[in-house]
Amino acid sequence: MTTPSTHSLPEHWTELTASRQQRALCLTALQALQRSCTETHHKTSLPDCPPCHAQALDVLKRRYTESPRREWFTQRRAFLHELEGLFQDVGEGRRGVEAVEARVEAEKEAWYRGVGMPDGGMEAVDAFAEKVSSIINSTAPTPTEEPQQLKDVYISTFFTPTPPSLTPYLESYRTSSQPLEAIIDAIVSDMSLSRANQPARHHHSARLNELRRAKSAFELNRLQAKSRAQAKRKAAAARADALAVRDELRLPRFGGGG
Repeated sequence: MTTPSTHSLPEHWTELTASRQQRALCLTALQALQRSCTETHHKTSLPDCPPCHAQALDVLKRRYTESPRREWFTQRRAFLHELEGLFQDVGEGRRGVEAVEARVEAEKEAWYRGVGMPDGGMEAVDAFAEKVSSIINSTAPTPTEEPQQLKDVYISTFFTPTPPSLTPYLESYRTSSQPLEAIIDAIVSDMSLSRANQPARHHHSARLNELRRAKSAFELNRLQAKSRAQAKRKAAAARADALAVRDELRLPRFGGGG
């Protein structure tokens, strides 16, 4: 079985949906077993019929250890191993089935703490689960691609409003066979790469700023030099004009007699 992504929060919701569906199937199987026991062995309670009780425990055990879907507990190997021991204890009369139920609830609470409860709590999870279940039940199963309706639900649930930076990723999700899990992995990986490249970007940015400042200083010096040259030319021209005027106004000299 494929190991789930560590960045697949939307898929966590789908795992809950799968869990609800499998639990409903398990309950249906137990109810059918109860009816069969009542008709065949005339027992109204499965614990009162050892062979049927053993079958019921086997149904419950396979519900967790042989689930055909990826559920919230699928990758929790230590928990599943512990459950096998608990079912053995229940079958041998050392524990009641309540011990199994309590252990499952405790592990599920730990799973919730690990992935985080979404805004809206269980009502949000229930609403999402109903939408996903309806789509899955009304769509022909395809092992390699998610139904388009399911993609739309994912996008509206997890990416609304959509930041412009995520638009290329969501377009890729809409038009390809990649699961949302792979798209989220790509987003997280690109974000990590972007953070890793920040020192280099800062260095290049600082160098560009230095070049901009140097260019500005050069332009300023050039303008100042040009201004000084123009001022010198104007001053020289003014002095030349003054000398010319003075020469024109100079009085002629007369020589004196005896």
